[in-house]
Amino acid sequence: FCKLFQYSLQVCALLSITCLCLATIDQYFATCSHYRWRELSNIKISRRLTKIFLIIWLIHGIPCLIYFDLNKLISTKKFRCMIRNKKFSNYFIHGYSAILTGYLPIFVTILFGLLSYYNIKCLSSSRISNIRRELDKQLTTMIVVLDIFNIIALMPYPIILIIRSISSIIEDPFAAEKINFISNLTVFFYYLYFASPFYIFICVSERFRRQLIYVLFKIHLERWRRRRMISVLILPH
Repeated sequence: FCKLFQYSLQVCALLSITCLCLATIDQYFATCSHYRWRELSNIKISRRLTKIFLIIWLIHGIPCLIYFDLNKLISTKKFRCMIRNKKFSNYFIHGYSAILTGYLPIFVTILFGLLSYYNIKCLSSSRISNIRRELDKQLTTMIVVLDIFNIIALMPYPIILIIRSISSIIEDPFAAEKINFISNLTVFFYYLYFASPFYIFICVSERFRRQLIYVLFKIHLERWRRRRMISVLILPH
């Protein structure tokens, strides 16, 4: 269970962050004024890239199945899922946690978010329909706000993780407790990233809210009412 949990956690986290980066890049291409660049923003390429990255992350997570294991802590006499290879532990902290799920996606989202924002500013002078311009603005606003939130959510965790790895020689228990407390807070914010997109889109986009209300009440609620009405009619009296 320990190995499988860490493997699934790593693959799902990387795939989720990859989808965020791809969405930001896709929005940049969608708002480009050049037709050839806009052609790169299509569902076929998105599906292919998602499948490719899924395969990459599935392979990338294989060391988790090898090096993670349950170890009994001497101090608490409880079992904990830990890495039993020093080299992989260093990669997990500095490579996976700090770069792949930290600084790299932050850099990508900032870069392409700013480029998308610049493209939106240029849309007012371009010869495109008002409907498409407004849709592009809404989508870009949603992605940019999500990027800003995710930068705040993702940035502290790799920083404190590196600090903990460097500060392992600290013997002051009070300082260690402070680091552990801050670490727990950063983990909380880190996992907010995975729960935030839906609520951010509701708050930011009026079109998204209308579509959500339409799907929930106009489609599913009406469908449930029809089924209930049919079941009542066919019941024997």
